[in-house]
Amino acid sequence: MSYNEVKVHGTLEFPLEFYHVDSSHPRYEMTFHWHTNLELIRVLEGELLITLNKKEIKAKKGDVVFVNSEVVHGALPNSCVYECIVYNPFFIPGVTDNGFSFSESVASGAVVVNDIFSKDDELYACVNKIFDTFSKAGDGSKYIILGLFCQMYGLIIKSGKYRSGEIDSASADSVIKLKNVLRYIRDSYDSPITLEDMAQTVGMSTKYFCSFFKSMTHKTPVEYLISYRIDRAVQKLTKTDKSITEIAFECGFNDLSYFIKTFKRINNTTPAAFRKQ
Repeated sequence: MSYNEVKVHGTLEFPLEFYHVDSSHPRYEMTFHWHTNLELIRVLEGELLITLNKKEIKAKKGDVVFVNSEVVHGALPNSCVYECIVYNPFFIPGVTDNGFSFSESVASGAVVVNDIFSKDDELYACVNKIFDTFSKAGDGSKYIILGLFCQMYGLIIKSGKYRSGEIDSASADSVIKLKNVLRYIRDSYDSPITLEDMAQTVGMSTKYFCSFFKSMTHKTPVEYLISYRIDRAVQKLTKTDKSITEIAFECGFNDLSYFIKTFKRINNTTPAAFRKQ
């Protein structure tokens, strides 16, 4: 989920947020999206197929994945329980060493952190402490978490688990095209959208566009559009008092019965039951 996520995670003074995700979570399947924030993902049970731009990672129990800024990412769970920590990169204090600030370089994308952490080193243990501290938050935990993030950055530098932020031109072009489509869907999901409309945003034929989109997201363009609309409906059901009919039409569905049927297929419950929960 891909769209450019503009949600604020955490608070201004503590811009980090922790998410525990299982099959009952309304965003169990991570829709393709990207954001300027950084993200840590830890798999607790099962398997999570994570896509980072064009790279696929089959993360299993115990695996930890790092998502760099502006990377288009999404995940398909398989009997999975996982956790995410999303944080503002400028939350980590900048320390300049020989004219180089690692935290600022990560925030700007000039430096890219390796996306998989080995299970047999200090860095992996440190990241697990961060997750454990979030899940058992108590007095002083914010200071502990800040200290652990600083330690994490120090261990990334110490072990050399980072590289230049440059990517090859072909991959960059594909990611830019995908972002353009996702941005179009984000901005227009409440209006009628055809396959031709989406293909035109990247100057492709519908046939080639369908192949391109599915290779990047594991969904057809129409499947993604429907999933995105349902995701927006979930947010409106949670955060507004609008009627289900209003929400259906605001999310691009012009048939209430089809909206309810689609919502139930994706979330295993009806919109009304979901709102009561």
